[in-house]
Amino acid sequence: MKNSMDELQTLQRLHVSSRPSKAPRILEVIWHPPLLVCFKVNTDGATFGSPGLVGYALVFRTCKGFFKGCFAISLGVCFAFEAKLAAVVHAIDYAWTFGCRRLWLESDSAFVVAVFRSRSRKVPWRWRSAWDMCFSLLSQMDFVVTHIYWEGVGWEKIFGTWDHRR
Repeated sequence: MKNSMDELQTLQRLHVSSRPSKAPRILEVIWHPPLLVCFKVNTDGATFGSPGLVGYALVFRTCKGFFKGCFAISLGVCFAFEAKLAAVVHAIDYAWTFGCRRLWLESDSAFVVAVFRSRSRKVPWRWRSAWDMCFSLLSQMDFVVTHIYWEGVGWEKIFGTWDHRR
């Protein structure tokens, strides 16, 4: 049983005893503001299948925590990694376009964060020129990239306990 009302009502009508699964553990995650005179952007990419329909979203905030803007874009059919990569590539491009020269980027993709930190060129070929342009822009910016457990679903089973108050 997955704890939905429909399932519970169906089982009750059939006079079947049920054992609902336990509620998931709820963790408080505290948003940390960026450094002074800086923007923080949170990115997330999602896919329906891999390859499948892909999209991503960005949320920009100021150092005071004020909402600055957000948007979501569909990329069509590609792989999940490309959604995460496109999100950070476009976040840097938009930050540059709007005059932000100090940027803190958070991504829920540990792989994308690792690729950024190592400045690797091992990205899908169709993203190579955009990737190179990102590093050209980043050479003129104060930039920090960090990993965040965005979804919070099941990660504690994989990674163990995590101090979310960093």
